[in-house]
Amino acid sequence: MVPQFTEQCLIQAWEPPVSCPWFVGAGLYEESPHWLIYQCLCNDRLFFVVDDVLNRLSAARNLIAERWVLVVVVLLSYLKVLVFLSMTQSISAHEKPVFHLMYMLLWFAVTALPYLGSLLFKPRAGIWWIVIVHLVVSVLLVCDLWYYRGFTMFLSLYTWQQSDNLHGLGASIASMARNTDIVFVVDLPILLWLALRATSTRDSDEHTSKGSAHRLLSLSLVSFIVLTLVVADRLHEHFRENPLFYTCFVQSETMHKLSPLAYHFWDAWEYWNDGSDAKLSQADMAEIQATLEGQHIEADTSLFRDRFRGFNLLVIQIESLEQSVIGQQVEGQEICPRLNSLRNHSIYFSNFYEQVANGTSSDADLMTNTGLYPPRKGCAFFRFPHNRYPSLPTLLGDAGYSTVAMKSDKASYYNWTDALTHLGFERCIDASSYAPTDMINGMQSDSSVLFQDLSFLSALRSPWYAFVVTETMHSPFVLPDEKQELKLGSGLQNTMAGRYAQAVHYSDKYIGALLDTLEARHLLDSTLVVLYGDHCSLHKYYNDEVRNLRDVSASGVEAQTWLSDSSERIPLMIYHKSLSEVQCLTFGGQVDLMQTLCSLLGIDLRQSKAGLGKNILSTRQNVVILNDGRCIGDTLAEGRTNYLHRAMRVSDDMIRHSYYGRSR
Repeated sequence: MVPQFTEQCLIQAWEPPVSCPWFVGAGLYEESPHWLIYQCLCNDRLFFVVDDVLNRLSAARNLIAERWVLVVVVLLSYLKVLVFLSMTQSISAHEKPVFHLMYMLLWFAVTALPYLGSLLFKPRAGIWWIVIVHLVVSVLLVCDLWYYRGFTMFLSLYTWQQSDNLHGLGASIASMARNTDIVFVVDLPILLWLALRATSTRDSDEHTSKGSAHRLLSLSLVSFIVLTLVVADRLHEHFRENPLFYTCFVQSETMHKLSPLAYHFWDAWEYWNDGSDAKLSQADMAEIQATLEGQHIEADTSLFRDRFRGFNLLVIQIESLEQSVIGQQVEGQEICPRLNSLRNHSIYFSNFYEQVANGTSSDADLMTNTGLYPPRKGCAFFRFPHNRYPSLPTLLGDAGYSTVAMKSDKASYYNWTDALTHLGFERCIDASSYAPTDMINGMQSDSSVLFQDLSFLSALRSPWYAFVVTETMHSPFVLPDEKQELKLGSGLQNTMAGRYAQAVHYSDKYIGALLDTLEARHLLDSTLVVLYGDHCSLHKYYNDEVRNLRDVSASGVEAQTWLSDSSERIPLMIYHKSLSEVQCLTFGGQVDLMQTLCSLLGIDLRQSKAGLGKNILSTRQNVVILNDGRCIGDTLAEGRTNYLHRAMRVSDDMIRHSYYGRSR
């Protein structure tokens, strides 16, 4: 029982009444130091304040005793947040933990905030509030974790614009799960059992006189948390030169600074206040123009300049192809023999990196055809499908080319037909134009698609530009047994790495068959062929599984070589049979491809100021920036790395604000 100070204590010469057990039990007699403290309090008339504090502490203690489920679940949720942040940082080797005390306090405050709503209800309804919030938080953490494994980014409200893409990707999504993910859901059945048990208890709704106290405590805690966030924001701005609630250049930094719940609250705020329809300021326009002029000031000194002027252009974007398999063998068998043979007559770029963001393959489409970096949030093809650009199909169309894009995906997948049409392609051939003769994992097989592409290519008016995309190598790399031609031992068979090698070998075979047929029809003589991967896959999505592989083959050496290459490089080959093998060691990325191809085809970009890429064949800028902001190559050139960060930010502004205009 908590004592109540009364006026009797003041009147009776400081004699503690026998009826006040707290004084007697605590030994508050004249000889004790407690009594002296008590006298001081009474003399200063402060004991009423002490009484109020003690009563509030007692109420809080009783509330915790009544709502112990709330306390336990908040702690469990906080532990899940810590595990989540640790796991997402461990996925990317270049990131290091940032568990600073201020951040940890912030994470706890934000994590506890939605659970406090249970105090506004009677115990029975309150525990169901806790169950629902905990379920949502747990599922959100799992979804964020799976998305991060696939894209090294986190879910955003912009991501839901891409929900139509989920059709047919169940196996790919499920392949992002790991056994360790059970820690995020293992407590849910227990919590559900507690909720059902509390519901069946008759006296669980005794909440009459305590309701106002609960609401007052809830309001006090919420106010304290909000005050904590405000103070943390100001302190962060003082010591780190930017507010705590600030979108970092790299999305994972924003997540690990704010915690999952605060990240999603902040993302919702930014989504609601999206200013993409606002006009660019004069300062922004000046920065964009200066960046474009600075990018196109470098002279084109390439030995291959204008060499293929007037040639047809066939660009083959190969799903999930990594640099790691080029020139490699597994158990004495070449993984991609046809691509390896094409290197003998190609300009081969061995330091070419992926730069895709949330749009993955569609971002590769965008960069190849515009020379711009993808937006920092969402997918350009969904958010800004009607933007106009001085794109590769537009520039080639102005030079007299016929242009076509060919994918076996349905038109709504990444909204690709709408976006590429506004990008300048005269025709987009989608799934409706392909006969479903051979399906693999719910998609048209490369053998079927590439065979049918031959008829489309043969009907084009020369010179032409054809943008062709393959699909069979899409994760999780499932091939029917009869299409698996590599003979793998038990160490690799039925592993993700083994399935990837089989998928690469399969697609490689039919890409070679396509080129053989074009050669037989005498189309290769006047056609420049470009082959590259749209993004990494095996080491990007399943690197943890690859690292765990042991004794992968009898010979071991070759297999271990390609399995250990997680450098985020994708191959780029520019093939023509008149070329001798040339290996370009300059560092470049997907945003550089358009300018490099325009140099070969004799298209001058200086007037149009198209794109922010460089000509890899002549540039002295031996550095590339990845989507997460890391720079690889000659990173000692600080001015160049600063420029690349600015270029990526400028590209985001150009796309979001439709710098080149928008089609109606």
